[in-house]
Amino acid sequence: MIFLASLGDETVGVLRCIDAVGSVLLEPPRYGYISSVYVRPAARRAGVLHALMSAAENWCEARGLDELRLHNSADNTDAGAAWERLGFRVVEVLRSRPLRLPRDRDAGGLAPG
Repeated sequence: MIFLASLGDETVGVLRCIDAVGSVLLEPPRYGYISSVYVRPAARRAGVLHALMSAAENWCEARGLDELRLHNSADNTDAGAAWERLGFRVVEVLRSRPLRLPRDRDAGGLAPG
């Protein structure tokens, strides 16, 4: 579901939330997942994100979901602070790396045996 926030005739924010199915090994098996969020800079700190979240929460509750999840960039401290103010907490750390490390390219790498 896509939620829009407007001030007058101008759209100032958007939030996309889906009914997600997780791993059978983790609880809860279904949850609301916030996959996209944007609030125009001029409309930030004016309750837009809070209003979008309220709509998403109502939508999730109507579907019997009792948890919301999202991912955000670790280096975006403003976003992290906003999510914390809305009650989100960090529960995992995602790490990534290229398939080939730079030193593998420099050394020519070894072919698998």
